[in-house]
Amino acid sequence: MKDKHVESLATDVFERLGAARKALLAEMHDLGLTPEKGWRIVEELRHTTEGTHWIFRPMHSREHMPELSRTVLIDQEGRAV
Repeated sequence: MKDKHVESLATDVFERLGAARKALLAEMHDLGLTPEKGWRIVEELRHTTEGTHWIFRPMHSREHMPELSRTVLIDQEGRAV
């Protein structure tokens, strides 16, 4: 029973992370921030009392990064919030 619960939590988190990344890629594309122009997505983890914040941001080696990001919060119980 416990394995099914863990599997369910992991599947939900995996899907939320994928959706956040996909949404950021779409917004980046709309703004012309494409891989062909040197843009990529970086991931950052921040651990807080709320849980873990998984943050996706655009990055370029020479260009200024726009104020653009997507965050998925994973609480202390392993649930995506």
